[in-house]
Amino acid sequence: MKQLTEGSGVNKLVFEFPDEWAALKYDQDGGFYKQFVDKCQSTKAIDFLVLENNRQLWIEVKNFRGDAETNELRLDPNVRNVPGLSETKKFVKANNWKDHILVLRSKTFIADEIAQKVRDTCAGVLGATLRDVPEFQSFSIALQNKLPVHVILFLQQDEERDQAIDFRRMAQRIADKIRQQLGFMNATVEVINQYTLSEHAQWRVLGSNP
Repeated sequence: MKQLTEGSGVNKLVFEFPDEWAALKYDQDGGFYKQFVDKCQSTKAIDFLVLENNRQLWIEVKNFRGDAETNELRLDPNVRNVPGLSETKKFVKANNWKDHILVLRSKTFIADEIAQKVRDTCAGVLGATLRDVPEFQSFSIALQNKLPVHVILFLQQDEERDQAIDFRRMAQRIADKIRQQLGFMNATVEVINQYTLSEHAQWRVLGSNP
């Protein structure tokens, strides 16, 4: 099995994929993204590019275990719940600065964040294809053959929190919000964790237990 790792220490997650699949850590240190794409106005990146039998898996990993409070706002789409944001916008508007100052939440709603990462990864993969980067050859062929893209947000949280908030319902809401923004590429979207990963999936995640 091929292994790709995300995180370190107690939050380390190891993803295993069949040997016959192409699998690449897109945002790896020293890789094409870090060397070239990231220089373009801090273009964002998903974590893994994987080629399944008949589709591409673009996987982003978020591990919020042990840090739920800090990441609370990333799961909330309502900007009114961001402390100080509305007041700051009103202050900027009242001083006629809105044409010069843009006020945004620093902790982006996770659906928006993933959509941005997928959008920017499209540009990166295209760039790698145009430059004939060797490690992207399989993905370049997939792009040329219009192999469909399936976006996966692997969202790991503390087990008791997942049970308390009804993870499946929250995951569906987030997936729907991501999908709405990715209509331009006709991508399918799935938000899962270690408990909801299908038993029929040919890939696995290790190291996600406390």
